[in-house]
Amino acid sequence: MKIEKLEADLYPFQRRAVQWLLRREGVHWHQDTQSNQAGVCPYVSPTSSEPPISFTQARDVDGNEIYLSPLFGAATKRIALFRSLQHFRGGILAEEMGLGKTLEMIALILLHSRPTSSVMVYDPFLGRELLATPATLIVAPSSLLDQWLSELNRHAPSLKVMFYPGVKKSAKMKDGSEISAEYLAEQDVVVTTYEVLRTEIWAASDEPLRSMRNEKQYERRRSPLVQLLWWRVCIDEAQMVENWTNNAAKLARMIPRINAWAVTGTPVKDDIQKGKKSSNPPRLSVPRVDIVVLDLRGLLLFLRYEPYASDTKIWNHLTTFDKASFQKIFSSISMRHSKSLVRNEIAIPPQKRCVITMPFTAVEEQHYQSLFEELAETCGLDARGAPLQGDWDPEDPAVQSAMRVALDRLRQTVLHPEVGNRNRRALGQKAGPMRTVAEVLDAMLEQTDSARRTDQRNLLSAKLLRGHVLACQKREKDALTIWQEVLATSTEMVADCRAQLSREIQEARKGDASESRPEPSDGDAEDREDAVPPRVGEARRRLRSALEIQHRAVFFCANGYFSMKSNQEITVPDSDDFKRLEKLEMEAYDRAKEIRKEILQEVRWDFFTSDGKKISV
Repeated sequence: MKIEKLEADLYPFQRRAVQWLLRREGVHWHQDTQSNQAGVCPYVSPTSSEPPISFTQARDVDGNEIYLSPLFGAATKRIALFRSLQHFRGGILAEEMGLGKTLEMIALILLHSRPTSSVMVYDPFLGRELLATPATLIVAPSSLLDQWLSELNRHAPSLKVMFYPGVKKSAKMKDGSEISAEYLAEQDVVVTTYEVLRTEIWAASDEPLRSMRNEKQYERRRSPLVQLLWWRVCIDEAQMVENWTNNAAKLARMIPRINAWAVTGTPVKDDIQKGKKSSNPPRLSVPRVDIVVLDLRGLLLFLRYEPYASDTKIWNHLTTFDKASFQKIFSSISMRHSKSLVRNEIAIPPQKRCVITMPFTAVEEQHYQSLFEELAETCGLDARGAPLQGDWDPEDPAVQSAMRVALDRLRQTVLHPEVGNRNRRALGQKAGPMRTVAEVLDAMLEQTDSARRTDQRNLLSAKLLRGHVLACQKREKDALTIWQEVLATSTEMVADCRAQLSREIQEARKGDASESRPEPSDGDAEDREDAVPPRVGEARRRLRSALEIQHRAVFFCANGYFSMKSNQEITVPDSDDFKRLEKLEMEAYDRAKEIRKEILQEVRWDFFTSDGKKISV
């Protein structure tokens, strides 16, 4: 097989794949041995005269030839009706990753172009006249967009290729013009992404009918993707449309085309799904089978392979009982080479596997062990794998789900403490660049310090509550002793938090001295709040929490002095002890008042910009 304008040499298995792609589109590459002329010519499958899949030939009681299908529940003489029903152009290209699916599709584009036809063609799927185009539409994930564009430019530079950004973005082009359907029709290849399809469903769907008081002032913009009858539509990483409820899959099915191709390296996986009831349309649920599809019905819906794509009853019968027909269907519409099958046709150098052990750093070791113990506990196990409860069941779906999550997080954290969204959130960072291990250590120390302070505040709050319970039991002295202990501890906490806040303010002033910031207006409270550095704000919140504990302790001590002073069984009125307790009571109330003022007043932070301006926040 020789392909003009293809700047690459195909391996033998790739040439076989291209020949299969051509035949699925109704043609094949043929070379005349006498004239030595080669090219693409119409192809008639040798199985075209055979009964359709699932049909067997039989005779009725009168000896007439009939065809039976348990799958369709049908007995018919008009077999041509079912044969045409199952016919479509396209299929599933499922080459293993690295075997050149992109190159094979480029070769197909170069070999099989659209024959000359009328400009406007009726599309039965959408039910309207459409502009016919010889272009091929390729839909790929955003991560593979540049790869498709570069491969097309490298292997087929003669093709006119463009990227379609969508209706909204095309209206914002530099020259102010929109990308029209006529402009797309002039291209050889148009490449777009699933993200474009997802956001363009509103412009592709028909406008809902509703009564309006006034006539519309503006016409609704239509997506050019559904204004053209494409010669070929190819979706790369076709597993993206397996979930037929998302907008990208809906629009992919709507796009008019003659040939449809689903390209994927992972069409099936070994996964048994049991006990799932079918919805409408159902997710594939097959009792024990050798291969369970990821969701092949989603691909059939895109390919419009009827009646298996739309008829839920037939699909469930096919995947549950008629496994032979299931295999015939997907054997006929899919092509797959694995590296092990074509090893002799490609020059793969001998591979060597070297295992290099990389030890943890001290930080990574501590983090991994603590995470392992935490995740083991969520799975109902201790650090050695022993069940924490006697009724622990490893077959419990909840336990298995927790184990899968735990294994994912442990695999990720082996690479780096912040690999994986859950690990990033656990270390206090949802977005932004990945931090170094030293920065992660600082974050872990800060988290540990914050957790220690929280536990300390909870402990002091519990002690205050215990003293309150004792006071209600007329044990004023015991309650006052506890409150005084809490007061002493909270006073140390306040002093520590003040010192930390002072250090953070000094560090912030050093960092802001070299930056010029606009002076915030007096009424712009949100800007002032946003201007506070996060570490300063956190230190300020810690100080406020410590002051709240201290205020409660001082106030309860004042109440304790009052209770002891008022209890004549403990204190004689107007005695020296009475006056001492009264003095302590008044001093405590005054101190509590001062603490309240500090808690309620606005904490100000002053720094100076490079031009000498003083900004107070």
